[in-house]
Amino acid sequence: MWSAVLVMALTAMVDPLRIGITVLVVSRERPMLQLLAFWLGGLAMGFTVGLGVLFLLRDFALEFMQHEASATASAGVAIIQIVVGALALIIATLIAAGFRMRTRPRQSNTPTVLTRLLSRIGSPWIAFLFGLVVDGIVNL
Repeated sequence: MWSAVLVMALTAMVDPLRIGITVLVVSRERPMLQLLAFWLGGLAMGFTVGLGVLFLLRDFALEFMQHEASATASAGVAIIQIVVGALALIIATLIAAGFRMRTRPRQSNTPTVLTRLLSRIGSPWIAFLFGLVVDGIVNL
């Protein structure tokens, strides 16, 4: 059980794609609706992958989880977990204190293709699709 939790935690820890898409979704209009759609898309993909593993790859998944349980029983893994947790607390404290990175001034006012594309991302369906794609990339 702990090995599965550790694998999921390590996956979420090193997932800059999900963090970047979340920042993008929050910066759009109606951020709560966008986040809900993004979360539902990720949830839908997570359930799909989970059910696929449960029913299609059961024997392989059980063997993998048993192997991971024996590999994570060392003291080194506990130290890594403590260090990652401490770093997360430090980052959360800096964010809560209002730590902000300086932004670079824009060089021109001409909208690029990327800015025009990002300006059209206002629909909750797009956030839902982002959730499907990002969770699909992470889970597969």
